[in-house]
Amino acid sequence: MMQLRESIAEHKPHLDKLLKIGPQLKELNPEESEMVEEKYQKAESTYAQIKEEVRQRALALDETVSWLAQFHDKIEPMVETLENLSSRPHMPALIPAEVDKIRECISDDESATMELEKLQPTFEALSTMDKSLLGDLRELTKIWL
Repeated sequence: MMQLRESIAEHKPHLDKLLKIGPQLKELNPEESEMVEEKYQKAESTYAQIKEEVRQRALALDETVSWLAQFHDKIEPMVETLENLSSRPHMPALIPAEVDKIRECISDDESATMELEKLQPTFEALSTMDKSLLGDLRELTKIWL
């Protein structure tokens, strides 16, 4: 995006020069004055159109980057919690012979279940955001291609 902006800025002096000498060329050659005027006006209009399109694409990109950062900030705690919970089944549970130990294991399992249940609404919200993001990315792809 930066390269496009730099290229636009680099072409600005050339356009300004064309717009300055265009009317003078028109006066020098009355026979081709319409063609000369048409060419420099078309160049000015094309330049303005390109500049506006780059500006709009930059805004869309900035919005998407911001949205992705927010999405990442929201999903990161969920990922950490799920990673912690997923490591539990990989540790073989020893079957305790004491009733107190069994109750402690049941309590741990219940707390893990509660953690997952707390994450469910956030997961559903992020799922919805993900679908929205995919739609937005498809739209951006259409704009760029």
